[in-house]
Amino acid sequence: MPPVDLSLSSLLLQATAGVQVVLLVLAGCSVLCWGVIAEKVLVLGRFQRQARAFDHWVRSGATAIPASQPLTRRLIDAAGQEGSKTAVGDTLNAQRDRLERALRDGVAAECLAVEKRLPLLATLGSASPFIGLFGTVWGIMHAFLGIAQSQNTSLATVAPGIAEALITTAVGLAVAIPASVAYNACASVQGRVSRLLCLSVAELVRQTALPATGGRADAA
Repeated sequence: MPPVDLSLSSLLLQATAGVQVVLLVLAGCSVLCWGVIAEKVLVLGRFQRQARAFDHWVRSGATAIPASQPLTRRLIDAAGQEGSKTAVGDTLNAQRDRLERALRDGVAAECLAVEKRLPLLATLGSASPFIGLFGTVWGIMHAFLGIAQSQNTSLATVAPGIAEALITTAVGLAVAIPASVAYNACASVQGRVSRLLCLSVAELVRQTALPATGGRADAA
């Protein structure tokens, strides 16, 4: 019996057109997945640093906003725009509610911007195994058809078709695992940063409501 070549390169070259198409789709998914992961690492890292800077600025009681804190500037500008709408006769509680609403809306907008393309990781993590499974089913069907046509059930006939079919499942998992891990990690970091910003907003509103004790008289 001649030796059966089950090397990866041989299996890929001899794979059916359907299996090769599935592998190309999974390769594209992998490139997309790692591109999104790289982007999220950079974006979330920057978001986390800016959120900590905002929290430090709030708790330090400073009034000047450093140029290195664009997130702080955007939130305070949003609060200032809302504060300019204060009408004559507004109570302190009404002003506080308006300020808090403006700051929380600003935090929500920042979180939405950071969340962009994050659901794509969840989609890749859930869909890739099924794409790989489709390729496996396709390959096994082709292998069985080959056995039926050749009337030969030897290992040399069966092994290559089964092996090339299983490759797509392995590649699908190779795409899905990092996508799922990255999605959960990114969602966890974003959740922590969002909670930190909410605590910072609550502290800023508290300081603004107590000008007589040394707090901020105006968040803007």
